[in-house]
Amino acid sequence: MSAASPKKATFTVSDLLPRVASLMQALDFPSAGLFVKKAVALAPNNPRLLDLAGRVALELGDLEEARTHFSLAETLDPTPDEPRDIEDAAAVASAVAEDPAWAEPILRPPSWARTMCLGQLTTGLEAAQAFEKGVKMMEKRIERLESERGLAPGQPVAQTNGSANGTKSANKALVNGHNEERQEDPLTVLREEVSSALCGLVELYMTDLCDDPSAEQLASTFAIRALHHSPSSPEALQTLASLRLSQQRPDDALEAALGATGGAGGWLESTLSALDGAETAPDGEPVDAAMPAYPARLSLAKLLIELGLLSRAFDVLRTCIAEDDEQMEPWYVWGWGYYLAGVEAGGGADGSGASGSTGVIGQVQLDGGKDARTPGEWFADSRDCFRMLEKLFTRYNALKQEELHSGREEEGDGMATDASEDEEDQELAAFSSMVQHATELLGEMEKMGGFEGGEEDDEGGDEGDDWEDVVVQGDGDGDEEMDDA
Repeated sequence: MSAASPKKATFTVSDLLPRVASLMQALDFPSAGLFVKKAVALAPNNPRLLDLAGRVALELGDLEEARTHFSLAETLDPTPDEPRDIEDAAAVASAVAEDPAWAEPILRPPSWARTMCLGQLTTGLEAAQAFEKGVKMMEKRIERLESERGLAPGQPVAQTNGSANGTKSANKALVNGHNEERQEDPLTVLREEVSSALCGLVELYMTDLCDDPSAEQLASTFAIRALHHSPSSPEALQTLASLRLSQQRPDDALEAALGATGGAGGWLESTLSALDGAETAPDGEPVDAAMPAYPARLSLAKLLIELGLLSRAFDVLRTCIAEDDEQMEPWYVWGWGYYLAGVEAGGGADGSGASGSTGVIGQVQLDGGKDARTPGEWFADSRDCFRMLEKLFTRYNALKQEELHSGREEEGDGMATDASEDEEDQELAAFSSMVQHATELLGEMEKMGGFEGGEEDDEGGDEGDDWEDVVVQGDGDGDEEMDDA
């Protein structure tokens, strides 16, 4: 008589949920994906379970699957007023009680999390509608929290030690290359989140939906609401500055842009003081409400240059370079700013300032003390920044050539999708455009009197020819140019 085959293990959703949450907390998303698929198969029409599956798919980079899960959950449960248990309330409660710090946000996400994810996964009007719905849900929660505390709408929350020391924490993280946890008031955090979401809506109506007849009015309304929720938010102030600039209101844009730098004692001033003792920092993006993220600071620097506030722009760029000096765009933007400073200092052929011929809105402003340099000295600084850009672009090309060669050897493995190839093509085009523009500016600076000080050419060769090779060939065979730089 043959031995009985082993009985196949069976699982319920309540068995799988704690395992999924634990794997997500451990950042083992591939394994979490396997378990969450089993759970969805058992309860395919459970909206909260679909939300969980969508979040796992997001972490795995499967955006289409994530959108499918979130969309189905939205159809099944279009008005989730409060976080709801996914399947088995007892199982969820047990997991949350065991370790609420990580289980709570995973198994009981806020009611607006799904619709905000949908906003990020869609475009145009569909994205705007999702974001607006999420914003309304967050604002409803804010109203309730304010009411519970007896606060008037928008009334500031009493500052705690954690939030008061936020800027100092961010500065220390930037200089030392690590982050420090700090506790923030939930109402303050929620206000900042809704402010950021409203800034995203402003951006949408300034770009994808700019042809909408109500685009400008809606963008202004959202920008004002963003500042209502977080009046000192650098992101909200920067968004308002960009909007006012697009509306040809440079004075208002100038005021908002200066506010985005934090003003006296703000994040920029404090960060520069912290950097005085450590010009470079290990990689590691600081996470702090007082310190804008790296991309936001880079955008702010470009906005400040466009407004003519070169000294402030240079200060912001300094924080970017201190955090990561191997990104190409900051060096390009800094070189562009130095070029404008040289023109403003009288480097133009007719001695005219930058504001009349470079597209900068408003009069270029430089600090009379630390920025007292000759045009040639500004141009030399610009050249040095552009040389760093050249070096990084050459390295980038070499890396891409290696990846291309490796991809050909492994052809047929389905390594790259059409979408990723398109993104890489767009990235290469953007970097090539920066280098091309830098080449043109180097030629202009030569015609306007050349360079004083800074790095000298090692070989004394024709710098322009080297640059032309980098721009035209773009094949990574640029070791000589990199060495010369």
